[in-house]
Amino acid sequence: MAFFSLSAACQSLTSIDVEYRDCFAPRAPYVVQFDQSLKALEQSCWRSEDAGPGRTISASDGDLLIGFDSTPPVSVGWADDAPALVRRVAGDFILVTHVEATERLNSSFCLLEGDSAGIVVRGTPGSEQPDVRAGWTLHPDPAQAQNDCDDDAEIGAILEANATSASDGTATGPVGATGEADIAMCRSGSQLVYFFRDPEDEDAPWSEKDWRAVELVEGDATTTRVDEVGTGPLDIGLMTTAGSGEGTRQVQGAFNWVAVLADGSIGSDCRGPLEAMQAPEND
Repeated sequence: MAFFSLSAACQSLTSIDVEYRDCFAPRAPYVVQFDQSLKALEQSCWRSEDAGPGRTISASDGDLLIGFDSTPPVSVGWADDAPALVRRVAGDFILVTHVEATERLNSSFCLLEGDSAGIVVRGTPGSEQPDVRAGWTLHPDPAQAQNDCDDDAEIGAILEANATSASDGTATGPVGATGEADIAMCRSGSQLVYFFRDPEDEDAPWSEKDWRAVELVEGDATTTRVDEVGTGPLDIGLMTTAGSGEGTRQVQGAFNWVAVLADGSIGSDCRGPLEAMQAPEND
């Protein structure tokens, strides 16, 4: 099977057609490895949102860090205005990232319910579903974290898909043993599908067999979870959420990279570009 190689950063201005405006949108596929400033990201159409008091968004040393210096007494969930780095897309898209959610001060897995990090989708003013929201988030397996939540512990990652167009969320079983995961969202037409990598060997090279779609089980039937988000423009990106709790807590989502594998019309083939993807250098 042929693999395409993704560059370590956005393509240069000399290799893309540039429309002079507030930002330029690189051609897909491309990978951002967060080795540049937020200002540089904003020049390629990314923007920080809801980074108010007690919230932080920074890019340094090859990581994007989105989190809370102090968690408020009320929760900030996937459907709320959580701190995020987003960009606008007009049509179909595939967005992929590597994410980990930890306690911010010492990078431990000592988190509470509602603390998570992952991908966010938001409707935009004037679109056919301006209030639509979706979240594809990760948090350490709480059953394992109760016994040992140190950052060097073997802890699986729990992933949860949610959307305002659906009545319930869908959670996966524990994935891997590092508390981290590679996750993807794909919109084809008006339908949103959720993917995650679940390899047999996390240290082995990426394989096209690693990617799995989130599934719904009803009796003896198993179907891929699909949510309706409309065909209008969406803001898509990366976010961190926080559950409520007493006292001061700090929650952080760490993203190694973000990839846009498709931006436009991709038809129904979400899985193909995912299965052709190779691990970025800092995965």
